[in-house]
Parts: sequence; C-alpha cells; structure tokens
Amino acid sequence: MGEWLLTATFALTLTGLLAWSGGASRLDHLLYDALVRQAPQATSDDIILVVIDDRSLQEVGVWPWPRQVHAALVDRIAEANPKALAYDVLFVEPGSDPAADRALGQAFARTGVAALPLVIETPGPDGAAFALRPPVGVIARGAAGLGQVNLQFDRDGVVRRAALLENAGAQEVPHLVEVARRIGQGLPLPDVARPATGGPLVRTRPILIPYAGPPGHYRSISASSVLAGEMPVEFLQGRYVLLGATAAGLHDSYATPTSTAAQLMPGVEIQANLLDALLQGRAIQPLNPWMQTALALGLVLVLLIGLLRLAPRENLLLGATLILLAPGASAIALISFGLWAPPAAALTGILVVLPLWAWRRLEASSRYMVRELARFSAEPDLVARPPRSPAGQDIVARQIALMEDAVARAQDARRFALDTLQGLPDPTLVVTAAGDVTFANTAARELFPQALNAKLPTLLEGWSADGTPLEDLMRGETRLAGEVVSPRGMIFQVTRVRHQPGAEAPPAWIVRLTDITPIRTAAAQRERLLQLLSHDMRSPQASILAMLESPSAEGASSAILQRIGGYARRTLALADNFIHLARAESSAMTWEILNLADIATEAVDDIWPQAQRAATTIDLDVPAEELLVRGDRALLSRALGNLLDNALKYGGPSGKITCALWAQDGQIVCEITDRGPGVAEDAAAQLFQPFQRLGRPDAPRAGGAGLGLSLVREVMHRHGGEISCRNAGPDGGAIFTLRLPQVTEA
Repeated sequence: MGEWLLTATFALTLTGLLAWSGGASRLDHLLYDALVRQAPQATSDDIILVVIDDRSLQEVGVWPWPRQVHAALVDRIAEANPKALAYDVLFVEPGSDPAADRALGQAFARTGVAALPLVIETPGPDGAAFALRPPVGVIARGAAGLGQVNLQFDRDGVVRRAALLENAGAQEVPHLVEVARRIGQGLPLPDVARPATGGPLVRTRPILIPYAGPPGHYRSISASSVLAGEMPVEFLQGRYVLLGATAAGLHDSYATPTSTAAQLMPGVEIQANLLDALLQGRAIQPLNPWMQTALALGLVLVLLIGLLRLAPRENLLLGATLILLAPGASAIALISFGLWAPPAAALTGILVVLPLWAWRRLEASSRYMVRELARFSAEPDLVARPPRSPAGQDIVARQIALMEDAVARAQDARRFALDTLQGLPDPTLVVTAAGDVTFANTAARELFPQALNAKLPTLLEGWSADGTPLEDLMRGETRLAGEVVSPRGMIFQVTRVRHQPGAEAPPAWIVRLTDITPIRTAAAQRERLLQLLSHDMRSPQASILAMLESPSAEGASSAILQRIGGYARRTLALADNFIHLARAESSAMTWEILNLADIATEAVDDIWPQAQRAATTIDLDVPAEELLVRGDRALLSRALGNLLDNALKYGGPSGKITCALWAQDGQIVCEITDRGPGVAEDAAAQLFQPFQRLGRPDAPRAGGAGLGLSLVREVMHRHGGEISCRNAGPDGGAIFTLRLPQVTEA
C-alpha cells in the first residue's frame, strides 16, 4: 500500500501541475491543430474581405495611404449598403490634414455600420497598467462602434484563440468582430470612447477559433478594385465586410493551426474566421483550468485505483483504454460539441504511472524473489549436493545463480519424492478424476503388472469391498479410507487423498493400498482366544463350582472345598477381567448419552450384597440434576464396578465406602473413597498397569489378578476422560477420581 500511495502522490501532483499550468500544452496543440485541419468548416457567404494586397499598393501607392484614399474607399463600400463594416486599420494619430480626418470620419458616419479598431497599450503612461487609445476624435465619432483587435498567441506563437471581451477597468472593450456582429444584428454596443477607469486589464469570454481552412478560404476583393469601381454593388450588399492588409510588406500575417510556414494567415482573415464562428454559433469553448485539472486527475485516479484492485493484464488493458479514451473523447467533444478538453496532462500522468508502477512492482518482485531464493538456498537439502561457487557482485548474475540453484534443488526434491514413492512398501497409485492411472510405484506394479495407463476400475475387477462400495473408493471429492479383498484373499486398506496439481488443472487422487492381511489374521486369532477364555476356560470352572455345591461333595473336607471354590472363582474373575480389558482396547463402542448418576447407582446396587457380607456401608452422594456424559454403558458400568470392588477389597476394617458425583468446569467428577491403608508410594507409578496389585506393605493382600484398574484406565482413555488416585490422609484411605467430559444437552 505504501508503494501505491507514493506512486499516486507523485502522479496526481505531476498531472495537476501540468493541467493547471499548461505545461503539456505543446502536445495539446499538436492534437488540436490536427483535429482542426481534419475537420474543415464551410465558410459563410455573408462575409467578404476587402484586402489591401500587393496589387493595391502598386496601383494606389505605398503605405500608409492618405486619409482621402481611405475616405474614398469607405464611400465605395458604403454605396453597396453592407450589413456591417469592420475597418481593420488604425487611425490613432491625427493626419497631416485635419480636413482629411474630418472627411474620413464623415465617410464612416455615412455607412452607419462601421466598426473601427482601438489600441490597448500595456503598460500605460504615468505608471498605469494600461491605456485605451481610440481613433482620432473626428474619425471615432463617425464609427458605429469601437473594438480591440488584440491577438492571443500561444506559447508556440500560433494564434488559436481570442478574447471576445477585455475588461479595461470597469468598462468592457469587445473585440472588433464582436462589434461588427452586434452592429449587423442590431444589438447594443458599450461606450468605449470615454477614458477607462482604474483596475486590471482582464480578458474574458475566451474562445478557440474554428478555422475554416488554410489561408484564402474566404471570398475577397482587392481594395484597388473597389476604388476603381470594378466591384458590382451586389457583391457587398447586405454582407459583413472586413477590410484589412494582406500585402507581404505590411507584416500582418500570423501562424494558425491551418496555415503553413510558407503561407501565414493575414490578420483580416483571422478576424473573418472569428466572425464566421460567432455568426454560425460554432465557436469552440475551452474548459476552464479547474475543470481541466479535475478531468485529468480523474482519469489518472481511475488508473491508480485499477492498479490497486486489478490484475497486471487487466491494468495494462485499462491503461491502453485510457490512453485511447483521453484524446478520443477530446476529439469527439471538439468536433461534435465545440468543447475543447486538453488531454495532454492526463496522458502524461497515465504514461508516467504505467512504467513507474511497473518498475516499482518489478523492483518489489525482484527483491522478493532474491530474498526468497536466498532463504530457499539456505535451507538444508534433502540430499547432499556439491557446494556452488559464490555468485558475482552483479545483481542479475546473482539472481540467475539463485534461480539455477533453486531449480536444481527443486529437481533434486522431485527426484527424491519419486524415489521415495517408488521405495514405499505399500502399492501407491496416482489416479485422475476419470480413473486413469498416471503413476504406479514398484510395489503397485508388482501387484498390478498392467497398472500404468490402465483404468483403476479395470485393475480392481474381481476385488470385493468390505462395507464401502468400490465406486466410492475410486472416485469422489472427499478423503476416504476403506478395505478391499483381492481375488487371492489378501486384505488391503485403501486410503485415497485428493491432489490438486494446479489452480486450473483437474484434480487427481493418490491411492495407497496397505496390506493388512497379517493384522486381520492376528485379530481373528485374538477373537478366537477371547472365545476360548469366555467359553472353553469358563465352562470347566463353572462345572467345578457346581460340583462343590452338589450333594455329592458332602463328606469332603470343608476347608479343601472352600479353597477349591476360591481358586475357581479367581480363575473366573481373571478370565472376565481379561476379556473385558481386551474388548475395551479393541472393540467398537456403542455411543449414547448417559446419566452417570444412574450408572453409579446401578454399580452400587450390584455390589451391595458383597458389602453386606463384608459388613461395609456404601454412601452414594449424587445431585438432583442429571450428570450427562457420552459413552458406552457397559464399559462405564464395568469401570465403576471395578473401582467399587477394589474399594471393598482394600477398604479396611472401618467398613465404609463413599461414592460422590458432581459437575465441575464442564466435566463430571466421580470420587470413590475408602478407609483402607491407602496406596504405597512406590506402587503409585505402576498403579494402572496390567497385573499390578493395590496395597501397602503393611496392609493385608486381597485376591485379584491386577487387571481391574487397567480396565478402568482404558475405559477412561477411550471416553476422553482421566483417572487419578491419591491418599486421603495420614490415617489411610485412597481416593480414586474419574473425570469425564460433560454433555450439556441430551
């Protein structure tokens, strides 16, 4: 963002300065001149030029002409009764003959439509900012109106514009052709004969002149022809007549957009183009500096926002569009609407922004690439590579060296990955979404000799799936694992993982087949062992107990019978605990929402007869609200029963066991406390290991195989809970604490 702000600040500042100051006006002038030349205008038949050309000077005499000649020329024009006469000759100095000045003034008065030029001197006399110099009084009084003929030159010396009004202090001085237009249309004129009051000289109502074409576009007649009476009256009748000099020696020719270096345009013809634009309403209005600046800044700002939000290709397209739009819109506005919006400042800003931003982005990308490549080069290789010679000081050479090193490391990593996949003991395939096998490691080719370029469904023909359809294992959008059985009876676990090669590339799947036949065989053997323990070993012990309680056992020694019964019951308990522990470790659990208080109550009820025979009381403390947990009812009941049984065995002579339950910090807590000797400190670390016995060295030992607490620990582990044990105090007693995650809603 900082790079963008710096670029935006520089570009907007540069564009604003160029638009406000006209610093890019040369480019604007080139475009404007080309448009004016390519869009010629039809000239008005109402405008006629009477020119003081070289022929007139030869026939009438050298310049300046006497006032009598001017009076005769004006009278000839007045005979045609023109609509207006703009006589572009200065008469600001009295002539040598006052009578001739009066005669000229009277000739202008007889036309009734004569407009004469005045001069605005800058600076004026006595320190004044300017001074108005109208024609000699007797001549000025004969004019219908006075106007200024100041030309406005652009920086390249070309006349493209004119100010229709110049505010000379508090009075308006219109342009000479504006005066002629007002005379011809019968509009009122300002009084400019009186001296101007103080104040600055300000040009207002600026317009651009839409030149009709190169010099010589308007109809003209030589002044000598008019004096000689060679002009038909109808030629000037009812028209706007502009009189001015075109002779080369009078130096009244200027550069215009439609003129050439070899053929400048006379001032009188410039006035004719200006008058024609006013009469036909096609004067070109330039945008004021504020609007020019705002428009240029707006176009550059559009590009800057695009640079912040669009991709490089889109930014290039946006920049090209703006580069074409700026001059194109200016051309349309000029030709269709007579409005000139200079595009050069906006074009300059755009052409500065694009390479500047590209350079800054390239610089940032280069720095990032060098930094990341250097960091990548500093990382340890997967495989040992020979050291590279250090790069030179040249930054490009260093970047090339870093890139070569990164490519080499990437190739090494690719080869390492391929070698690793090839060396995997499990058959591994890469399969497209269409089911085509594109990669098969060595183990896969041993399992499927025709794996490469084959279809996965074809390879798995004759295979069967355990629970999961083969179609789901072979295709889909999610990670999946299942088991399949080969025609030879081998069992494989199929793991499928999605692989996305690239943003635009279709996905593929990495399929791994793990041979779990030995695992399933061992599981079957384990299940057979459990069946042996649960049936084949329990049945003889149950038969022994039944025989001891039968009438046939009468007469045998009571002590021997009790010992045989005790051994049989211990054998049955050992088998039960082993079976429960094995199933707790491996069997699937039946999950449901349970009230642990209900399970504790059932466990207390189950052990109550044994507690009665041992003269032991069991206090059950449960709250009124439900203590909900999620788990397997059988396993939780067995775990609580084992803890209560241990408490009964090791409870000591006090004959009291406490079972309390409560909710705490999102957990259900169950504490079972006895009054026995407690747990020996050296046995606490192995307390929950299989075949470990509780007790202290000074405490009596009870029967058991040491599997009860192992079962409790495994049940807690599978339920996401925990079990702990601590001594109640110096007087003895052990406290076993169970913690299970609480379920807030059933």
